[in-house]
Amino acid sequence: MKINPNGFREYDARWVFEKDIDIEGITNLGKGFGTQIIQSTKISNPRVIVGHDYRSYSEKIKKALTEGLVSTGCNVEDVGLSLSPMVYFAQFNLNSDAIAMVTASHNENGWTGVKMGIQKGLTHAPEEMANLKDITLNKKIFKWRRIIKKN
Repeated sequence: MKINPNGFREYDARWVFEKDIDIEGITNLGKGFGTQIIQSTKISNPRVIVGHDYRSYSEKIKKALTEGLVSTGCNVEDVGLSLSPMVYFAQFNLNSDAIAMVTASHNENGWTGVKMGIQKGLTHAPEEMANLKDITLNKKIFKWRRIIKKN
């Protein structure tokens, strides 16, 4: 797994894909974010809206991020190819607990990143990004387990 710690910035996370972060690293980021959502909301199966930008590899990144989110117990609703404001709108319109937008914004092709938010209308601030970095890099991950009732 590869995740360059410098990719965790004050308000989002960005890396050069495959040089600074690989698919396994993206999945681990999803696990970290899912853990953070559960810790913050105190909901065991929070709803998370995800979307991705126009880059040819962004859907692949979103799929890996989603796998990580789902592994922690998050219910993911994919709004597909989107602009960031559409994902923010979806959080209100669909009344979800968090959002994750796969985008490297204005950066050139080769870059990837994720804008995240838990509180409606707000993306992560420096404190939340520092917490996410700690959870993700130190693997303080919540592991979801389905309980099956036996008769």
